[in-house]
Amino acid sequence: MPKLPVKDPHIVWRYERSKKGFYTTPILYNDVLVCGMQSDEDSSRGFSLVGLTADSGRLLWQNDDFDERFNPFGSQDVQSKDGIIVLSEANRIHAVDALTGKMIWKDEIEGGDYCICIIDNWIYKNTVVDKQTSSLFRYELLTGRKEHVLTLDKNGFGSGFTPTLRMPVRWNHPSGDEVLILNNRSFDWEDTKEPRMDLLAYNITADSMLWYRQGVDNSSSSSRPVIDEDRVYFFGSFFVHCIDAATGKTIWTFRTTDKYGDFNTANIVIVGDLLIAKPDSYWIYAVHKKTGRKVYARSNTAPTPNLIQVRNDTLWFADNAILVGNHVEQPMTGGLVACRIVNNRNVGDHVLEGLNKFGRLHGAFFLPN
Repeated sequence: MPKLPVKDPHIVWRYERSKKGFYTTPILYNDVLVCGMQSDEDSSRGFSLVGLTADSGRLLWQNDDFDERFNPFGSQDVQSKDGIIVLSEANRIHAVDALTGKMIWKDEIEGGDYCICIIDNWIYKNTVVDKQTSSLFRYELLTGRKEHVLTLDKNGFGSGFTPTLRMPVRWNHPSGDEVLILNNRSFDWEDTKEPRMDLLAYNITADSMLWYRQGVDNSSSSSRPVIDEDRVYFFGSFFVHCIDAATGKTIWTFRTTDKYGDFNTANIVIVGDLLIAKPDSYWIYAVHKKTGRKVYARSNTAPTPNLIQVRNDTLWFADNAILVGNHVEQPMTGGLVACRIVNNRNVGDHVLEGLNKFGRLHGAFFLPN
């Protein structure tokens, strides 16, 4: 896989595949850029992981020791901490050393879902088995030691709906207990064929349910909630919900104005006093995080905000483009968009309005500090 000569002065280096593209969200650690990719063999779906030098794009290592069905695709499938890259896809999970590419540990789990998250030194991963139960497990980051956290049964808290636990956030109870707050993205496969968003808080220390709320919304994004002090924010069908962490009661609800807000990639992020809500559409919203009061709404961004990052009061997310720095090639066509969060003249104005469409980015990019 050759490193092509650089012709555009805005591109420092380019490392290009000969046939198939890159997968997974890139991870940068100690000047090593780790990227996932599919095999270039026409007859194979094999997955490879490569480590490149961040300053020159030189190949440092390549690890092809993955099952050919392994496909960690989105930004929720790849997490990292302290030089350990963790990749997840369905039943499989792998932990790799970012500096050498060597496998540290791996596991297979029945009914595994793709999403993972890191809280302290634990990797959380969920399962759904036979449309009956959904469980949350966690792995010790360094060793891969697995622990069961909780299981929801269709006939228990789910009340006939198939449970699907999503990734949690942690809240510290005033008693000192550790509490996980998360979304149960459930579905009634037998009767109504309708989705439902249930919310729950599980006390890990006491091994008990702190509270459970059924039917907070009709549906929900699969994205992880956001926590700020004693408030937790969830993206529902057309609503953003602010929930009291201690009681599960609704503090405020904000309704978005478009009808496609609940897709998997809809996302929320907190910046200062603002909560930014980005549905899977061309809309973006900013509301005050404590009151739910709308600050602005814009309808000319881009859909599929699989990953959102914030740098210097600018909100970054990607649709279908290759990130090539700040080089604007053409008017906005649904590619990379940056929206300024705070602008003295016009809150929510665009900073960038498009990039050349060299290929598909799938919302996967990174912004180093």
